[in-house]
Amino acid sequence: MPRLAARRIRVPDLLAMERILQDSEHSEVGSWSHGYKAFNQLDQRFHAILLTAADNRFLVQAHRSLNIHVELGRFYRAFGTVDQEQTCYEHQAIVNALRLHNPDLAHTAVETHVTATEGRILCFFEPVQSAPVSAISEMSEKVA
Repeated sequence: MPRLAARRIRVPDLLAMERILQDSEHSEVGSWSHGYKAFNQLDQRFHAILLTAADNRFLVQAHRSLNIHVELGRFYRAFGTVDQEQTCYEHQAIVNALRLHNPDLAHTAVETHVTATEGRILCFFEPVQSAPVSAISEMSEKVA
């Protein structure tokens, strides 16, 4: 999909993505009701333009029907955190690749973004690492 988008993207779509990126960078993500909601909507528009540029109707429809950004919004609202700076950095790499009409670079940028996003989400589900019971016992003995 990103390879097709890199070949087919039009100047108005690139300009729209750049405006979205600029607005995303300047969004205040401090609170859910204002900041993150706006950032989430900008992110959704960014991805919609990317998918539309690939001219794949199935992907566009799938993206709309899955409501991915609604689910991400719920997720980030529950955990109260979003890595705005890193997301914008990844989006900038995608825009740069599209601007160059470089299919391989676009593929790499999108793959990097998807993998990083997955990592940001999955880290919330990893169990908290704690010291082994034996180490805690040893520390208790030294303190006592």
